[in-house]
Amino acid sequence: MAETIYRGGYWYGFSRVAFANCEAIAAGTSKEWPVFAAPCRIRIKKVSILAQAAITGADTNYFTLGCKFKGAAGTGTASVVSKAFTLNVNAAAFDRTDLGTPSSAIVNPGEVISFHKTETGTGMASPDIVVQIEYIRVQ
Repeated sequence: MAETIYRGGYWYGFSRVAFANCEAIAAGTSKEWPVFAAPCRIRIKKVSILAQAAITGADTNYFTLGCKFKGAAGTGTASVVSKAFTLNVNAAAFDRTDLGTPSSAIVNPGEVISFHKTETGTGMASPDIVVQIEYIRVQ
């Protein structure tokens, strides 16, 4: 059975997921990784993580995980989504944890999204993490 494809319309509105692996980072170290370059105009629906070990939030010394919109030149700093792992904010090992509702969700072809770990106080060690970016193609 042949499918009708009109100007790529078949691909609009269907969710896709991009994955990126980010290695464990010691306490006291912040880091940013380039994780995704948009292949077409997209809208980010959800960003979540899969941690290799449990993350247990802390009150004073903690980290924030999130994604930034870097743009085509790689210099942007706008937050797409972030979650501070403060007291009672945890992530179970090998279980998907959403990082919140995306803002700045429209990304144009070739623009880059990064994933970051930002420390507060002396911070905390982070385990190996897989970042999942769920997106749809938009016009």
